[in-house]
Amino acid sequence: MQSAVDFEKPPVKYVPRDYQEAGIVSGLDFFSRSSGPNEIQVHPTGSGKSLIIAGIAERLKEPTLILQPSKEILQQNYEKFTSYGGHAGVYSASVGRKDLGVVTFASIQSIMAKDRNGMQRSMQHFLHYRNIIIDESHLMSDPKGCQLKDFLDALNHPRVLGLTATPFRLYPHTSRDGNRDSMLKFLTRTSPRIFGKVGYHVQISDLKERGYLANCRYFDVRSQLSHGFDRNALKVNSTGADYDEAALQRYYDTIDFKTDIVKLIRRINATGKQVLCFMSSVADAEFVSRELGNSATVTGKTSKAERSKAEKDFKSGKLRSVVNCSVWDVGFDYPALKVVLIARPMRSLAKYYQQTGRAIRPYKNQDAWIVDACGNLGVFGRIEDLRVEFDPKNGLPMITGSGGRILTGVPLKEQEFYHGETLR
Repeated sequence: MQSAVDFEKPPVKYVPRDYQEAGIVSGLDFFSRSSGPNEIQVHPTGSGKSLIIAGIAERLKEPTLILQPSKEILQQNYEKFTSYGGHAGVYSASVGRKDLGVVTFASIQSIMAKDRNGMQRSMQHFLHYRNIIIDESHLMSDPKGCQLKDFLDALNHPRVLGLTATPFRLYPHTSRDGNRDSMLKFLTRTSPRIFGKVGYHVQISDLKERGYLANCRYFDVRSQLSHGFDRNALKVNSTGADYDEAALQRYYDTIDFKTDIVKLIRRINATGKQVLCFMSSVADAEFVSRELGNSATVTGKTSKAERSKAEKDFKSGKLRSVVNCSVWDVGFDYPALKVVLIARPMRSLAKYYQQTGRAIRPYKNQDAWIVDACGNLGVFGRIEDLRVEFDPKNGLPMITGSGGRILTGVPLKEQEFYHGETLR
């Protein structure tokens, strides 16, 4: 089956940075051991995770399967690997290729796909792989119908290395008084548990200090909305992990939220900056784009062709903004983008970090603007304050944030502690 994606670009040799080289060496050391817990490496957004994956796979010289959750991330990882001069197979229905190599880049959905008779025949082609690398491993360890766990069980104890910028998942939590809440759990403490140890990690603050990430400025603009934005008025859904969609939409309509977002984007565009806006309502996102005129909407319903065109027009400067609903959280790389507008309330630290991370890659020494219209800054704080730490009592990993507050293993409490600058 021919690929609809150009995988035969001229190779460009990359030289790993010191921390990337350390991650590669750590990964090779992990795969050299025949026993011990599966490991996870934590690499911040913009740190070059695909280069680390490529370096490990290229140096292993052994059958290695690399799994990633999307076509876009698969293509990025494949291109970085081929930049080392290697050849690899690609097994993904969305890409349009199903061939195997010593190194194979694949999607778990294609591997676990069932035929007309309900049989998972494709999985049989992968049983010889002993080295498994999982990119964006937090997305692929969802406890609901975990295809990844089923696949790894079928391989009979392979060596599994995960890489992610956000090594945690949000789980429902019920407090002692019966109130619904949520709790972030480190991936080494989740169920199903695929990873047992943090093998290597890089702190966001270290990369920022070395100039590998842009300086961030944070703007809380709730007071500049015509009716403000009151998170206390929002209703949490039955899982406690997010807000009730219907109730949230009613609140948006009550405060005419979409009109305020149009005004905000126009103000930012007037400074010469492009804007990537995240909203939770498809209808409101489409309204905002229509009102702006030089904007596009990207949602889960957007066709591949339309999404590709929007990305091309945005990166060329033809579009001054793109309004999307949880589509470009990961896998969208555009270093020239320096403004992210978060126009949706979130209870997920991973989603917050991934969305703000779209603007933090360095570009011509420009600051990244994180503009928040829904009070997320007060809950999660500055992303450069996020740190991987280890509990001195038991050695278990955890995530801390602004002010040293522990964010994993404790119920999510919506207390304001950071408000950002005023957008003028």
